[in-house]
Amino acid sequence: MKLLNSELQEVQLLDLGIVKAGELKTFTYYLLNDSIAKIIDIAILIMHNEIELVTYPKTLVANEKGEVVFNWKPSLTVKKGLKTLVTISGTELWE
Repeated sequence: MKLLNSELQEVQLLDLGIVKAGELKTFTYYLLNDSIAKIIDIAILIMHNEIELVTYPKTLVANEKGEVVFNWKPSLTVKKGLKTLVTISGTELWE
């Protein structure tokens, strides 16, 4: 599986830029099943406690793309943009 940004380019990290403290910003990424198997039980782990995972696909068939939506409402304004690791897992189902 691959995580894609809004330009549909593969990314390894969420690059959320700068958001002012207390403001809520929504980000849309995409999850691409680039295998020939169906993937079920998809789980996404975000390595930052202020980022909320709003919605994501739980299952993707081969070569399907699904929307992943995150919310971020920082408690502090940072000088540099936030970049954080995302771990994606799932089970390949060969039918």
